[in-house]
Amino acid sequence: GKVNLNFISIAVERHVPVLCEELGIMGVDLEELWLRASGIGDVGLARLCQCLRDCPNLRVLILSECGISDAGLAALGRDLHHLVQLEHLDVSRNRFAEEGQRGFASSLASGPAPPRVKELIGIELNRYTTELGLPGEHAEAKAEQLFALLNGARLIQGQEIHVAPNRGPVDRIRGKFAKAATQDTFLVNLNFIDMQDPRVFGVVLEEIDAHRENLAELWLRGCALQDAAALQLAPRLKQCEKLEQLLLSENAIETNGVRALVLDLALCPRLRLLFLNHNRLGDGGLLCVGENLFRHGGLKELHVTGNTFSHEGERGFAKALASGPTPPKILTLTGVRLNRYVRDMGLPVGLGEASNADIFNFLNDWRGNQRSTVDKVQGAFAQRSGSSGKVNLNFADLSESDALTAVLEAIEKIGNEDERNLQDVWFRGCNLGDAGTRSVATALRGASGLREVVLSENRITDGSVIAVADSLGSWPNLAVLDLASNGFSDAGLLAIGRNMHLCPRLHTLSVNENVFSPDGVRAFAVALAEAPPPPALHELRGIRLNRHVRDMQLPPALDDTTNAEIMDALHNDLHRKKKRTSAQRIRRKVEKSEELSGLANLNFIKIDHEEALDMMRDEMARQGARLTEIWARGCGLGDEGIAAFAQHLRFCPNVKNLILSENAIGDDGLETLAEYLWCAPQLESLDISGNRFTPAGERAFAIAIARGESPPPPLKVLRGLDLTLYCGEIKMSRGEMSLAEAMDGAATNASIFAALHRAG
Repeated sequence: GKVNLNFISIAVERHVPVLCEELGIMGVDLEELWLRASGIGDVGLARLCQCLRDCPNLRVLILSECGISDAGLAALGRDLHHLVQLEHLDVSRNRFAEEGQRGFASSLASGPAPPRVKELIGIELNRYTTELGLPGEHAEAKAEQLFALLNGARLIQGQEIHVAPNRGPVDRIRGKFAKAATQDTFLVNLNFIDMQDPRVFGVVLEEIDAHRENLAELWLRGCALQDAAALQLAPRLKQCEKLEQLLLSENAIETNGVRALVLDLALCPRLRLLFLNHNRLGDGGLLCVGENLFRHGGLKELHVTGNTFSHEGERGFAKALASGPTPPKILTLTGVRLNRYVRDMGLPVGLGEASNADIFNFLNDWRGNQRSTVDKVQGAFAQRSGSSGKVNLNFADLSESDALTAVLEAIEKIGNEDERNLQDVWFRGCNLGDAGTRSVATALRGASGLREVVLSENRITDGSVIAVADSLGSWPNLAVLDLASNGFSDAGLLAIGRNMHLCPRLHTLSVNENVFSPDGVRAFAVALAEAPPPPALHELRGIRLNRHVRDMQLPPALDDTTNAEIMDALHNDLHRKKKRTSAQRIRRKVEKSEELSGLANLNFIKIDHEEALDMMRDEMARQGARLTEIWARGCGLGDEGIAAFAQHLRFCPNVKNLILSENAIGDDGLETLAEYLWCAPQLESLDISGNRFTPAGERAFAIAIARGESPPPPLKVLRGLDLTLYCGEIKMSRGEMSLAEAMDGAATNASIFAALHRAG
C-alpha cells in the first residue's frame, strides 16, 4: 500500500493526469503516498486534491520540498477531509508564508470534519487557534490534540465521518471490473489479489463472463493461480474476442494449465501480449507453447522468462517453431535465446547473432513459405514499392547462378523504369562472395537513389570491396554502408577511405570484424585527411581514429574523442585550417569579452614570447576598462610576463576575478604582483596556485601588499598562499604596529586584506 515517488520530477500537464488516473484505479488500496521534492507545485497539488477522495485509507502523505505556496496549501486544507484515515502529513520546506498557514487553518475549521492527524510537519498549527475557532488555552497544544478537537467539534455539530474500510478481495474484484467498464480501454488490473480461495476466483470467472464482449486487457500477476485455475480460466477467455493483453506472470501455472491457455486463446484474434514469466512451465510447458504458437498470428510479445527450462527444452521449443506451421512475427520473446539453436532449426549460420525478432521474421517470411530462392528474390523486389523502396534479401542464399541472375535482372529492370525506386538493398549473409558482390555493385551503379547498402557476412575480400568503393560516386544519397564480418583487409579499407567523400550524406559505416593491421588503419585515417572533406559520420564501427589524430594533422586535443567528433573535424576541414597565433587569440578573446559580461578567457594561451606579451599589454591598455574577469591559467607567463601584466593592471580598474595559476611565477614575479595589486581596487578573488614561488617569495608578497602606493583591494578569496603565516611581518600603514597586534581574533586571508584596506 506504499507508493514512493520521492525525487521524481512530476510535470503538471504531463504526469499529474497519469498520477490521478492511477489513484482512481488503486487509490482504495493506498496507505502511503510519498512525493518529496517532486516539484508538483500549486497547480499539480490542486489537481491531486481532487483525486484524494479515491484514497479513503491513506495514512501517510509526504509533500515536503514540492514548491507549494499559499494557494496550494489552501487547496490542501479544503480537501483534507476526504482523507479520513490520515495520520501523518509532511509539508515542510515549501514556499508558503505565514498567511498561507493561516489560510490552511481557516480551511480546516470552516470545512467538513478533518481527519485525526497525529503528526503534522511543516506547520505550527497551535499559532492559529483563533483561525481554528478554538479557545486560546490550546495555544501550546500539539497538532494531534488540535485535529482531535476539530474532528470532535464537527461531530458535535451533527456531522459524521464516513470511513471506507479496507475492502475484501471480492469487493475489490467487482470494483475493478466496474471501474474498467467506464473506461475507453477495458483494462482490469487484479494484480496481487490472492485468489487461492475458490470463492474469490469464482467471482473473477463470473465477471469475465459478464464482460466478455468488451474485455481488452486482463492483469492477473501474482494472484497464486495454479493449473486448476488456468483450466477454468482458459474456456472463459476464448469467448473474449477483444482480448489484447493477458498478464499471468508470477503464478504457479504448469504444463497442463499452459496447454489449455495456448489452445483456447487461439480464438482471441486480437491477442498481442502474453505474459507467462515466473511460473512453473518447465520443458513440457515450453514445448507446448512452441508447438501451438502458429495459432496466434497476431501475437507480438511472449514472455516466458523466470521459468525453469533446460537447454534441451529450449532446443525443443526452437525446433518446434521451425518444423511446424508458420509462426507469428513476434517482436519480443524473453526467456529463450533462439540464436543458440539456429543449426537445430535448419537456419543460416549467419543468424547465430540475430535477435529473437529477426529469427521470427525469418521463419515467418522464408522458412514458412518454402519458396525457391528465385521466387524469394522476385517477391522481395516486387514488394519494394510498398516498403519505401526497400529490398530485404538478408540470409537468402544467392550463391547459385540462377538466384544471382534474378537479382541482377531485377536491378536492371528497376533502372529501366526509375532508378529512384530502389533505395535500400540488404544482402546480409547471402553468400555472395567476391564474384557476386562485384556483379551486384556494378549493377547498382545506376541506382542513384540508394540510401542503404548492406553487404555484411558475405565472405568479401579486397577485390570486391574495391569494386564497391569504385561505385560510391554513383550513390550520392547513400547514408548507410555495412561491410562488417567479411574478411577483407588493408587494401579494401584504403579504397573506401579514398572515395568516402563521394557520399556526402553517409552517416554510418560498418567495417567491424574484418582483418586490418595497425598500418592499414593508419593509412585509412591519412586517406580521409588527404582526400576532399569526408562526410560527418555519426557511426564508424570497427576502427578507432583517435589513435591517429596526429597522422591526420588534427589538434592533439582530439586524442580522447569519439570517431564521430573526429569525422566532424575532418568534415569541417579543421586539419587544413591555419592555426591562429597566440597574439591573434589574445586579441580575439579580449574582443569577445564584450559578449561575456567582461570575461577574457586566456587560459592555456602561451604568453611566453615577445609578440604575445606585446599584444597582452596593448589589449589591456586599449580595452582593460571593460574587463571584469581575466582568466590566464597555464599561460607560461613566468616572472617577466607577470611583471608586464602587473604593471598594466592600472588599465583594468573594474576587474574582480583574476586567475594566474600554473604560470611558473617565482619569488620575484610574486613580489612584483603584490606591489601593483593596488591598481585593481575592485579585485575580490585572486588565484596564484600551482606556481613556483617559495616561502621567501610568500613573505615578500605579504610585506609588499602593505607598501603599495594605495591600499590593497579588499580581497575575499586568495588561493595558493596563506597570509596568516606572516601576520607578524606585515606592518600597518600607520606606525610600526604589526598586523597580528592590530587584529582581534583568528586571522584569515580575507580579514587581512580587509584590515589593510581599512588602514589605508
